[in-house]
Amino acid sequence: MTACLASLVLREDHVLAPVMTLRPVARVGTISYGIHLYHLIGLHLASSLGVITPWLVLLICSAIAILISEISYRSLEAWFRKMR
Repeated sequence: MTACLASLVLREDHVLAPVMTLRPVARVGTISYGIHLYHLIGLHLASSLGVITPWLVLLICSAIAILISEISYRSLEAWFRKMR
């Protein structure tokens, strides 16, 4: 896994380059720090809904984490980026 990730990072002309340049994938990369921070909130909210299917919990958790991360990126993180 580490070698695969290193090959994607070290070279820009790899097999997954067309996928990695798609706007939604690039946006997730932009807000990935927020996703890392807020995914547990999404997991807690998704699991508290009483959903039994783990795949549905994963989808709901991902959607909530992306939503919170997008809001954080546009508001809180934008304020810090202006201070550069």
